Amino acid sequence: MLIDMTALPQGIKPHVSCNKPGTAQKHRIRERDGYTCQLCGIRKDPDLSVKESQRITIDHFIPRSLGGRNTKANLYCACYQCNQVKADIFFKTFQEAQIYVLLKRNMLKKLRILGYDMTKI
Repeated sequence: MLIDMTALPQGIKPHVSCNKPGTAQKHRIRERDGYTCQLCGIRKDPDLSVKESQRITIDHFIPRSLGGRNTKANLYCACYQCNQVKADIFFKTFQEAQIYVLLKRNMLKKLRILGYDMTKI
């Protein structure tokens, strides 16, 4: 169920349950996607003992903050970096999300190479 954000009063977000995908559901999504980020294509180590930035995370195509549900159709694997870039932005298609994330990650990488301090941006 998609929420018509134009029908809500300005500044009001829909109430979203605090439920997160369970451990078993996360495992099934990781297995389904082959521990591979669906945005950039990198395969991450399935070992959950590694630090978060090296793990594969579970992301929502329709963000929870916009009413996205914890269904297998709405969940996919994303590396930590891609998950952080996509954040809670809604895209009409998955391809739009991929293009946005890859372009933004490439731009940030180039800025780091040029010596920009990313903590001040």
